[in-house]
Amino acid sequence: MNLLKRNYILLYTVVLLLSLLGLYNLSLRPSLPGELSVSSEGIDLTLRKNERKNLSLHPSFPDSILTLTFSVIDSFEVSQLYEVEAKIDQKRIGDEVIIRLLTGTEQKLLLISCNDFWYLFLNGILGYSFILISAIIWRKSIHLDNHSNKSSS
Repeated sequence: MNLLKRNYILLYTVVLLLSLLGLYNLSLRPSLPGELSVSSEGIDLTLRKNERKNLSLHPSFPDSILTLTFSVIDSFEVSQLYEVEAKIDQKRIGDEVIIRLLTGTEQKLLLISCNDFWYLFLNGILGYSFILISAIIWRKSIHLDNHSNKSSS
């Protein structure tokens, strides 16, 4: 096996391992349950029904509440989504955060996984397909170079 081929296989293996490490890192990313958006009053957290059943809402909230508006998360004042995400990225899945709602009450929320199985699976397939295509192109280019070298001699 020539040096170029050995180096490419080594590079291919390193890229594949780094890709798997990236997928693992994606699987550890926490998120608040529900959808976040910015409103004029603060940050809105819209909860779907399946996300509300695991949430212990403060007794003063009716069951029909779907949107919680807050401006403080874990004693850190927030006004933009990137500030919320920066605070959440410091935590782990399963940790609790406390948000202070505009009503002045505090609500504990359990952080969930940001990415589900299918998101990770599709990212893995897409990433691996790029790596595989590059390997095929490299293989074909080596084959064409060898063929052109034999023809010119």
